[in-house]
Amino acid sequence: MDKKGIWRRLFIILFPYRRTLIISIFLSIIVTIINAAIPIVQQNLIDKGLMQQDINVLLVLTVILIALALIAGAIAYLISVLQIDVNLKFTRSMHLEVLRHSLRLKSSYLRNEGILKIINDAEYNIQTISRITESNFFAIFLQVFTVIGVSLGLIIIEWKLALLVISTVPIRFLITKLFNKTISKASKNAIYVNRNLHKWQSDSYNSGAINEIKLWNLYTKKNNEFENLLKERDKTSKRVGLIIRRQDLFGNAVQDIILNMIYIFSAFLIWGDHLTIGGLLSFLTYTNFLTQPVGLIATLKMIISQIEPALDSYDEFISMEEEQSQTEDKKHIGSPQDFEIKFETVCFSYSEKMVLSNICLNIQAGEKIALVGDNGSGKTTLINLLLNFYNPTGGDITLNGENINDFNLEEYRNLFGVVSQSPYLFQGTIYENITVFGETELDEDSLKHIDLLSFVKKFPNQLQTLVGSESGNISGGEKQKIAFVRSLLKKNTKVLILDEPTSNYDVQSEIDFGNLLVSISDKAVILITHRPEMLKKVDKIIQIYNGESFVFDSYEDFVRVQIEQKGESNEYCLQNN
Repeated sequence: MDKKGIWRRLFIILFPYRRTLIISIFLSIIVTIINAAIPIVQQNLIDKGLMQQDINVLLVLTVILIALALIAGAIAYLISVLQIDVNLKFTRSMHLEVLRHSLRLKSSYLRNEGILKIINDAEYNIQTISRITESNFFAIFLQVFTVIGVSLGLIIIEWKLALLVISTVPIRFLITKLFNKTISKASKNAIYVNRNLHKWQSDSYNSGAINEIKLWNLYTKKNNEFENLLKERDKTSKRVGLIIRRQDLFGNAVQDIILNMIYIFSAFLIWGDHLTIGGLLSFLTYTNFLTQPVGLIATLKMIISQIEPALDSYDEFISMEEEQSQTEDKKHIGSPQDFEIKFETVCFSYSEKMVLSNICLNIQAGEKIALVGDNGSGKTTLINLLLNFYNPTGGDITLNGENINDFNLEEYRNLFGVVSQSPYLFQGTIYENITVFGETELDEDSLKHIDLLSFVKKFPNQLQTLVGSESGNISGGEKQKIAFVRSLLKKNTKVLILDEPTSNYDVQSEIDFGNLLVSISDKAVILITHRPEMLKKVDKIIQIYNGESFVFDSYEDFVRVQIEQKGESNEYCLQNN
């Protein structure tokens, strides 16, 4: 990974907000000038107004002090408004970047880690990184100018005492530097611990896992696992917090020791008529103006030590390879009426395990194809290759003679309508799921004539019925019907991929599906099924066996070959395919 300097990396992150930051710096300079003037006014108020008993001077300078304080407060408020605005825009842009990047990641990352864990890890890093736009960090511009202005003011009043006070600055920073490596190491450990927590949540927080926990009565086991992970997280968080507190404690202790010595040295200066009471009070005010920003800047160095590991982790996330870069110049597909998709000696393997080898097949417009094979034979892998979720480890997949990787990925996937064995429905109404929230322009009346959707009549709200979280308000068969109609009506679809689409259908629904399937003439259909009545309706059958493909031009040829190979009854052969 490219180890850029932390300040350079922060500059790059904050660069889009440069106009706001420049305005903040300008306003900070004004506040610094005002704060630098206040102690001088106070000194004159005491020495020329209070000590000389001049009421006019006292009143005028008091009014000036009030005006300066109000102006400084108003400007500080405006700086806070700018800071909050930058913080919200910054975090929003990063959250959007996490979602955009996560959704476009290659399937291998999602398969190995899971989308929930990937996003939670990135969100945790954002939570830490976003501290650079919080009020303390944002105030660094004000504090830097304050330190400079106050140091000059101290020197003007009494340079000997000023040297004593200013000496606390390098000491405070030295103490912070000594703690930086420790806080950085602790922050890296916190990231690791939170990754383990997110992995557990990704594995446990889904309906399938919850059902297994209920069936196996794993309540106590899961509770203990979660409690141990939370304890480990709290332990690392406590360690980070205590390191910061120790740094503050040591820094403040040294600072307090030196600053309290001011009274001893100032006494000798006052007794020798080198310093007035008003000068001392003004000096002490300046000192307070100095110690607060120095402490804040020192704390910010600790925050930087926490942010750096989070930036490294976030960079790892961003470096995860996407399916196709948004900037890549790819060919446009358009809306081809005639097309041919070819698998040309395609191979695919996971690690060292060969799943598919030398797959050769053609898919043409309007063709109906059945895909059969035993569990684990590679049918799903073949579909994932066709949809460009996976890339072949050998051979090519072409569309009209050109490799599918040469085409714009979004346009390529728009050619397909997919119904998986367990399709996903979004939280919303049945109508919203069929139209994908307006992606397909259809009115409700046009949907009421589709036989497969006749079940909606039993619901009081019909097509406006909410499907519920994870489709809890409808049955598995109803979910499959909605998904099938949704894919059938998808714009520009040229290929329908149906994975056991009738596994949860009743007899009449399967008849309705078969009639609808036969009526489809403008799309190619790839049907993964083992049902004989469905196999009889297709143009050809492709069997995946031992990682290779075998093509049959009719249902009868397929059955005959199965009998010859296995020497068993038709019915048995079909049940195993």
